[in-house]
Amino acid sequence: MIVVGLLFAFFKQDTFIILATAFIGAYAIILGIDMFARTGFADSVRSFMDGNHDIGYQTNRDVYIMLGAMIILFIIGVLFQRRYHTNHFGPTVGPEAGEKRRRFWGRRRLGDV
Repeated sequence: MIVVGLLFAFFKQDTFIILATAFIGAYAIILGIDMFARTGFADSVRSFMDGNHDIGYQTNRDVYIMLGAMIILFIIGVLFQRRYHTNHFGPTVGPEAGEKRRRFWGRRRLGDV
């Protein structure tokens, strides 16, 4: 899986960054909400990182609601970032990308028509 992730990141950099930042953002928001709501979502991290595995972690309805909310926030984050970056930065490969860069910098290079 590491090799697949590395290849995906190398060839699809824009998509990889959007997916990663949307996931981390959604997770951080839900983890922050759980610090106030105390649903038990944060205990999953503690039980995963604990080397002794002494914590008796039990999932409940509230944890599943937080996981569902995290998935929804992840999807919203991906859609928002995809739309924002496509509209503001345009394509990063292909013939349209060169034209977009020339218009952005407001000048032409030698050999540009």
